[in-house]
Amino acid sequence: MEKVKLPKEVAEAIETLENAEITTFGIICSLAYEIWGHSEHASEAHKVLRKFSFGNSGGNTDVLLKALVNGYELDLTPEEKVLSEYKARQPSSDYGNAYRQGVRDTLNAYGIKIEGVNA
Repeated sequence: MEKVKLPKEVAEAIETLENAEITTFGIICSLAYEIWGHSEHASEAHKVLRKFSFGNSGGNTDVLLKALVNGYELDLTPEEKVLSEYKARQPSSDYGNAYRQGVRDTLNAYGIKIEGVNA
C-alpha cells in the first residue's frame, strides 16, 4: 500500500499519541469521541486529528485512517521542500556551492525569504 502524505501538524499529533503509548486502534476509536481522557499533550494532539478528519466536511477521515494503517510521510510546504533540497547540496563541492547560490539568488529576485536558506 502507498503511504499517505500528511501535513506536519497531523504527523506530529500522531507521533505524540504514539509516544504516549496509545495504539493505532485507540487513535482510530478516539476519533469518534469529542472528549479525550488523557494528558493535555494527548488532548491537543487528539484535537488536531479530529480537526483534520472532520473539518472541511469530513473529507480527510479516510486519509487519516489510511495513514494510520499503511504509514505516512510529510506533505512538505514549498518552503520546506526548498530548504530540504538546499540542505541536501553540500557546500563543500563546486556544484553544491553553485546550486545553493542559485537558490538564494532566485529567492532574493522574487522577494521570498526562507529561514535557513536566505533569511
